[in-house]
Amino acid sequence: MIKKFFTFAAGNWLGILFGIMTTPILTRILTPEEFGQAAMYLLVINTIGPMLLLGTVDTYSRFFYEETAELRGNLLHNAIKYPLILTGIVGIIGLFSYRWIGEFLFKDPDFSVVLVLVLALFFHHLQLFTDYVLRLNESYKLYSVFTFSRKFFEFVLVIVLYYLMGKTYKIVIYSGFLSIVLTVLLGIGLNLKSWKKGRGTPRHSQAEIMKYSFPLLLNKMVIWLFFSFDQIAIKLWSDYGELGVYSAALKLMAILTILQGTISSFIVPRQLKRYEENPEDRSYFTKTSMVITGVMFGIAVSTMIFRDLAHIVLGDSYRKAIYVIPILTMAPVLNCMSEVLSQGINFAKKPKWHFIAGLVASLVNIGLNFILVPRYGAKGAAIATAIAWIGFFIVKLKVSMKYYYYEYDRNKIILGLGFLLVMGIYLAFNDGNIKSYTALFVSLGILGVYYGKKVLAFRKS
Repeated sequence: MIKKFFTFAAGNWLGILFGIMTTPILTRILTPEEFGQAAMYLLVINTIGPMLLLGTVDTYSRFFYEETAELRGNLLHNAIKYPLILTGIVGIIGLFSYRWIGEFLFKDPDFSVVLVLVLALFFHHLQLFTDYVLRLNESYKLYSVFTFSRKFFEFVLVIVLYYLMGKTYKIVIYSGFLSIVLTVLLGIGLNLKSWKKGRGTPRHSQAEIMKYSFPLLLNKMVIWLFFSFDQIAIKLWSDYGELGVYSAALKLMAILTILQGTISSFIVPRQLKRYEENPEDRSYFTKTSMVITGVMFGIAVSTMIFRDLAHIVLGDSYRKAIYVIPILTMAPVLNCMSEVLSQGINFAKKPKWHFIAGLVASLVNIGLNFILVPRYGAKGAAIATAIAWIGFFIVKLKVSMKYYYYEYDRNKIILGLGFLLVMGIYLAFNDGNIKSYTALFVSLGILGVYYGKKVLAFRKS
């Protein structure tokens, strides 16, 4: 299993390398204010995009193993049809309103930027479905090529566009869009057979897909508030400079997000497969929960220890990022843990609980951002988001265990989350000192000793 994981993850790790190389180039080309402008493009793609998908990509994943291999292409077409139609309608409205949209998002009413934004939403859908097709089919080598390609294309395009266009926030937008287009064409071309429709009627119709997806759509709407309100709050109650610093920190955290996504993307499909084959065998879920908890806690603590490297990577203009990075580690940690530890909700086909957990987290996030951002700027947004993620994780985990219980380290998880939150807040307002670094190194050692044995045992499964 570990060998398969490394094959699966190789592309993401190579992508991380190019992501590390791209970010310092951008932060030395663009001021924090310009970086804040460019961040609004990614905000729209990562929030409006999932909403326009109508929740169908998650439904496709859930029904994939229930469909015969010959008709999985039909299931794919049934799942992607309505999101593309809806995106076309929204895109036309957006182009007619390009001046207002451009001014609100970028302080620049440029039609070409809004056009690229609309087209990027289409290719975002295709990219996400291509991603799911490759990993659900366990095409690990192709998936690695696919995930690596986007970061590689983006790195090359940033350099090319800089020489063609000079210092402008638009190079981030155009390089991001073109890299998605090239990656989608490559991903579909490498696995074209999975996109072809077979003869016959799939087990799950479009109507059934939409019925199952509707609660997931509601979930996407609250997730929009959950994932994006921190940046919206900074734009509304602070300035583009703070947003640029925060976004640069998120760029570095994207490295952890990719790693987290690699882990959960590898584990979750295997969990679904294990459940379909033998739902009474819960030992696998106990092992994965322990391993993922240990790995993610270790990653968070290590990031806090080496936070000052962000200053070197991003440059002097973005030094303030080192104060928000420790608390931002909570997001990828809890995202991965909620995905892996809370599969009972999906097993029971109770997607409404995704919505409820997201709603609780969104309300917490909005309230805390309203209180903290006007006073603390990017730091306040990071703290609010971390606390909201804790609420999200707790709700999902409790509900999941109600439907599908297995043994897990509840007390150690609570202790670990409390430690990360306290240390993250402390480091947000203080430079590192001997006491704080001693606590971090000791906790890292404890994690290594306790969870190291769990990881070694998991390798044999």
